[in-house]
Amino acid sequence: MSSDDPKLGILDCNVFAAYTPRFYNMNVGGYDWHKAHGGLNCGIKPTDRLSLRATLNFFPDGAQQQPWDPDFTYSLLYKPTKDVSFELSNYSGTRWPWNKREGQSNGWDGYSAKFRILRKF
Repeated sequence: MSSDDPKLGILDCNVFAAYTPRFYNMNVGGYDWHKAHGGLNCGIKPTDRLSLRATLNFFPDGAQQQPWDPDFTYSLLYKPTKDVSFELSNYSGTRWPWNKREGQSNGWDGYSAKFRILRKF
C-alpha cells in the first residue's frame, strides 16, 4: 500500500514551555503563584492507519506539580477505514513509579478509549 502522506514514518518532535501566573496548589491548600513547566512532545505515523504520540513533562519546582499534572501522556490512534477509528489515550495524572504520590494512578490504569464511526446523513 502506497501513501501520499509526507509525514509517514517520520518522527515529529517539539519542545514546549508553559507558565501559569496563579494556580490551585494542593500542597498549600489554596492558590499559589508562578507555576512553570516544560516538556517534549513526539509522534510518529508508522502506517497510514496508525499514529502514536507521547509527551514528557518536566516541572522545575516539583512541589508545584499537582496530582492531575502528568509526568507523561500517550495516545494511540488506529483507523482501519476512513470512517472508523479507535483511540487509546491518557492525559491526566500519569506518573513514573519514582514520582508517584500516595493514592495516585501509576499511569497505566487510568486511560480513555474511544471508538468512532462517521456516518453521513
